[in-house]
Amino acid sequence: MRFLFKMALFFRFVRLLNIFVYVLILTCYNEVTLWIERKISMLLDLLIIGAGPTGIFASFYAGMKGLKAVLIESQNYVGGQMTALYKDKPVYDIPGKKGVIAQQFIDDLMKQYEVYHEEVPLITKCEANAIKKTDFGYIVSTNLQDFETKSVLICSGSGSFEPKLLDVPGSEHPKVIYHVEDVKLMKDKDVLILGGGDSALDFGMLLEKYGAHTKILHRREHFRAHETSIQTYEKLGHILKPYQVLSILEEQKKLNVHIEHAETKETSVIVTDYVLVNYGFSLKSSFYQAWGLDMKGKELVVSSTMETSEKGIYAVGNAVTYKGKTKNILSGLGEVSTAISEISKMIYPHKIPVYSSMMGEKENKENKL
Repeated sequence: MRFLFKMALFFRFVRLLNIFVYVLILTCYNEVTLWIERKISMLLDLLIIGAGPTGIFASFYAGMKGLKAVLIESQNYVGGQMTALYKDKPVYDIPGKKGVIAQQFIDDLMKQYEVYHEEVPLITKCEANAIKKTDFGYIVSTNLQDFETKSVLICSGSGSFEPKLLDVPGSEHPKVIYHVEDVKLMKDKDVLILGGGDSALDFGMLLEKYGAHTKILHRREHFRAHETSIQTYEKLGHILKPYQVLSILEEQKKLNVHIEHAETKETSVIVTDYVLVNYGFSLKSSFYQAWGLDMKGKELVVSSTMETSEKGIYAVGNAVTYKGKTKNILSGLGEVSTAISEISKMIYPHKIPVYSSMMGEKENKENKL
């Protein structure tokens, strides 16, 4: 009798143990399932790097395709080279436009992107650094946070530009500038432009147009600019060459720029409100050069679908090279369409393609708000 009682207790214990193990497995399964679901819900379909023209358009196109994406930009402004180098200059290779000011073109792209700004948020001052492959896709590390994403689209061009600095005593003065935020604010101001390329002459003519009084000082006898630009500017402003800047001092709210003739060594002083340095830009190495992707020189080698040597990482614009590649805005925007369409098919292979004519309802709703 005692034996039967012990056997009954044993089988009851085994039954309870089985129930406990079952509950434990079920709980762990649910926890793992929830973890995977949370992981997937946080996972981006696409991380777009670079908010130049191609990056902005890519963000709009990703939104139109229904992709969960984020656009990051290392600078505190959008527009890339167009904003940094020639935002006030006309661009002539935009279809349907006789000539559009670069900044206006960027503004128009941003208005188009705004339709999907909630689906594809923009984060500025966010610089991509490293990338790591995972079971879900990639983790891209930045100076602000890590992004987990199924795919990456590089739209950062050849890299970021940094102005070549004037290095003389007083050159750190706040009125020694490297770009003009608003040309209208230069009306009736004296501006000394340092440089000898087309950009210096273009800025001289532009500032004269808006009422500034300009002089261009060049270190050499001959300009690195078109002769027509030189002749046009000479009718508007004054050219000093060959001179170099020795120092800059502030006196009575004006800048006294001490200069020296390169040949005679004769010195003189120019009194001005601003010094606009236009010595050009140096190119900062691109983050993706350390990502192990196939490159030709400093450019990424891509396929006809704009995919790099690493599956899921795409690139467009001035960052890429392929047979027949042309570097202009139009080709870059076309590459965006190809890349985003391929990414959408890769992530959602059974999804019906969405065309621009199908987005009218959302755009009309946005316009009414």
